[in-house]
Amino acid sequence: MESFVGRSVAGMPRLFRSIASQKSCRPSRLFSVSACRPAVCAATVSLRAGVPSVTINLPGSNERCVFSCPPVTHKVSDLVRDIKAQDSSIDNVSIRNKEGELIADCTSTGVLLREDFVVHLDGASFPVSIPEDVRNCVKPLDDVRALVSQLYSSLNIAEQDQAFRESLQTRLSDLEAELKPLDQAYDVMTKKARSRNNVLVWGGLGFMGAQFGLLARLTWWEYSWDIMEPVTYFVTYGTAIACYAYFVLTREDYTFPAARDRNYLLNLHKSLSKANFPVDKYNELVSESAKIRSALRRMEDPVKATERERPNQETSV
Repeated sequence: MESFVGRSVAGMPRLFRSIASQKSCRPSRLFSVSACRPAVCAATVSLRAGVPSVTINLPGSNERCVFSCPPVTHKVSDLVRDIKAQDSSIDNVSIRNKEGELIADCTSTGVLLREDFVVHLDGASFPVSIPEDVRNCVKPLDDVRALVSQLYSSLNIAEQDQAFRESLQTRLSDLEAELKPLDQAYDVMTKKARSRNNVLVWGGLGFMGAQFGLLARLTWWEYSWDIMEPVTYFVTYGTAIACYAYFVLTREDYTFPAARDRNYLLNLHKSLSKANFPVDKYNELVSESAKIRSALRRMEDPVKATERERPNQETSV
């Protein structure tokens, strides 16, 4: 019987033998495909250089990427923004807790890293388990932050800042009222100084044009180049002497912008002195006004609020 079965199998047509071989190999082939299929990696949290970092397997590039999550300065919105910026193929990013509740974007990463959470990337879920070393690293920072908040509320820092801001705004209003007539007089004198400076600039251009015309007239009509050549040489050398004299007197190179600005300042100070304008007082008021505006701008940022300086402690220009 066994020999008959062996002969029957050996004597099968080639088509039936191929079918039998395929049926016999099918389970092993299915097993090999499932074994080669990549498994979805869960997100992990670890400390890198003392900073908590979240490692996620991005679906677009199929690579694991590390995102830093400083517990003090970063929020959930920063983590969401970094994930979208790293993988442009991701449309929806959401972070939820273990109960499936959505965590707000304004939540700090210090609060986020206290408990386990789940990162959702376009329908794919990545559970995140917080290790003990990360919890121990985040907890002291949260305690310090809570202590600072308690001190801030108990010492009435907000009320003091508001009172200080109101005093600065009142002082700024008084300075603007005191500076208004001085600004008007200063604007009038600056316009006069600019007009005189423009007259000097255009006068210099006219003088150079007249000099060129005179030398041309004397060269081609009155005399010849043989006679005028030494004259032009001395004119050029005299111009060089004048430029060097400007350097000796002012200790600055003779350039047209520098000469124009110097002449403008000379005319302005001459007009101010003739009008008995209080230059020192005006400078003090302008400097104090600028410092108060700078202090008000710094107060708008809570991080830099402690760096502000009292205006009466600063020296004027």
